[in-house]
Amino acid sequence: MATPEGWRHSVVTEDGARLCGRLPGERADAEAAREAATSRLVEIAREFHGIEVEVTWEHTEPGTWTGRVVRGGGAEDRAD
Repeated sequence: MATPEGWRHSVVTEDGARLCGRLPGERADAEAAREAATSRLVEIAREFHGIEVEVTWEHTEPGTWTGRVVRGGGAEDRAD
């Protein structure tokens, strides 16, 4: 979500947990913000879960996008 201070984000998990925050840095255009969010989500999935993920975006209303993160299922994923 675009705000005067920058782009805000919320992450909602399948079990309903929520994490909110702000993308670091100056206010970027929408494409740059989505790229930054995607990069961060991919990093977190690799670092904390040892998996690859794919992120897709849907423009839901002015200044707001909804991303969906799904497991990529690549061979590099660790077995749980």
